[in-house]
Amino acid sequence: MKKTQKRKDGNRTGFASELYVMHLLQRSGANAYMTFGNTKKVDIVVQKGNEAFTVDVKGGSNSFPINKNYKDYLNDTNHFFIFVDYGNNFENTSTNPTVFIVPASKMKFVHPYKCKNGEERFNVFKSDLEGKFYADFSIFVEGKETK
Repeated sequence: MKKTQKRKDGNRTGFASELYVMHLLQRSGANAYMTFGNTKKVDIVVQKGNEAFTVDVKGGSNSFPINKNYKDYLNDTNHFFIFVDYGNNFENTSTNPTVFIVPASKMKFVHPYKCKNGEERFNVFKSDLEGKFYADFSIFVEGKETK
């Protein structure tokens, strides 16, 4: 596969993941707004009373590349990472992906690695999320208690 094709697929997965999370937020009753752009730091902003939460959505299958700027949010109690896992089945629209909501302060399991060119990159694996984080969107909805 050509490098341009792979990047195009990554963009498609990312955009589909953002739309899927927006879909779930809206159905949950959250007051959510999607940001648009290719180099944005925040994908979704959620208003809950006088609070605003920011969300970074990552889509993938079993692993999720993450920007090095994730470190900027580790102390931000109002920032969340939402991982959308397609389980190597992105094109199958008859199944729903698995969703994990992770407060930025809990992002202690990010795996660094070096590329061939020496650049440092970061990854999160599905195994880091399973059994620890869930798709409880009530945390974003005014008047709803979390489970």
